[in-house]
Amino acid sequence: MRYDISGNQDSPVILMFPGSFGSARSMQGYIDLLKENYYVIAVTLDGCDGSGNSYTSKDEVTDKVLQKVKEMGVDRIRLLYGLSMGGANALNFLYKCGRNGITVENILLDCPAVGKIGKLKKWFFDYMNKQQVKMMRSKTVEEYLATPMISKITGGRPEVYRVYIEDMLTVCRDLTDVTSDTVTETCTNQPLAAIPATLQKHMHIWYGKDAMKMFFYKGLRKAYPQAHYRDMSKYGHAMYCIMDPEGYVKDIGKILSMQ
Repeated sequence: MRYDISGNQDSPVILMFPGSFGSARSMQGYIDLLKENYYVIAVTLDGCDGSGNSYTSKDEVTDKVLQKVKEMGVDRIRLLYGLSMGGANALNFLYKCGRNGITVENILLDCPAVGKIGKLKKWFFDYMNKQQVKMMRSKTVEEYLATPMISKITGGRPEVYRVYIEDMLTVCRDLTDVTSDTVTETCTNQPLAAIPATLQKHMHIWYGKDAMKMFFYKGLRKAYPQAHYRDMSKYGHAMYCIMDPEGYVKDIGKILSMQ
């Protein structure tokens, strides 16, 4: 595990979980903007931190984060953030906060990959993950940025994707099969526990134009009907934060002003 911590310690806390096969570095473009007004704790999971360890359990990971946060003396989190698979870890962390004396004021799940889905969808999700890792291992950064797919999803601006791709290629080089399998389990086999309606009103769930919405949106909508849902179909999966970090941070600021 690794924790990238930035900003003023006296500022409100934002705790961030990255997407699958990514480290905290994949979020650096908007962390650099958030740290001006917030104390940002960005998590890099086991299996993605270059330590040689594997990511074996979401509960193990969130227990470690919980212990770290308590050691830092944090008992209030202004924003709990999860990107893609990070949404699953963020929710798992949230479920443990109440009984550990930690107050979470707001939650933002960007394109969350979290829920309990059927065997066929789970197989397809796992296949997609494994194909992604295979492709990441077979190309250099320049080769990946030159693919028609990247040109399409970035609107002909592949350079905006560079840091994100550099990070994922670095992570995937040392990724174990155990980590890959646990990513699938984390996203597809997590029952959506009850969250009080009062807290749901401070949950924000965004989806772009991507497969994650097909897999998980209906389950989240049913479990958390009081949450705020935003259609981000202008962007692909988890692309708003990459394509327009300034606009993204402004929208986060709007969420945090809705107290």
